[in-house]
Amino acid sequence: RELGGALNAEALLEGDVQRVGSVVRVRVRLVDPVSEESTWSQQYDHTADDIFRLQSEVATAVAGVLRIQLSASQSRLLSRPPTTNPEAYDLYIRAQSLQPLQGFEAVYSQLTRAIDLDSTFAQAWAGRANAILGRVFTTEVSPSLWEQAEGDIGRAMALDSTVASAWTARGRMA
Repeated sequence: RELGGALNAEALLEGDVQRVGSVVRVRVRLVDPVSEESTWSQQYDHTADDIFRLQSEVATAVAGVLRIQLSASQSRLLSRPPTTNPEAYDLYIRAQSLQPLQGFEAVYSQLTRAIDLDSTFAQAWAGRANAILGRVFTTEVSPSLWEQAEGDIGRAMALDSTVASAWTARGRMA
């Protein structure tokens, strides 16, 4: 209720993801923030190799339930995977789950490996820039790290200027 009120939201989306071997299970549900009742729920099971199709399927289903009309460009964005390399995407997701629990080195390492596997993965570039900026702003004021973050932001923006985390990093840097 508090979150729904603070956001002035008519519905909240919650969910969880489980992975067992090569199977990924995603459960999502829409919740009325006033009554806290579930208004819709769905479970999706796919293989890890199908993760991008799964993302698109869930997003399209949620948009349909909310009766949101997606524009042609929004539909293209949903169907376009952030990377074609499932291993790079897995490293990116693992890095996101680490922050800030495991520290800078682990996050930086995962994102660097993701970039090594797919140098066109804009979200990984932006994620690494944000990790670097977190380090610069909290523990290590370093001109070389600052320059690397600036370069990573530029690379992410050049690859895909719609990546929100690249804009976040750019704003943090400013």
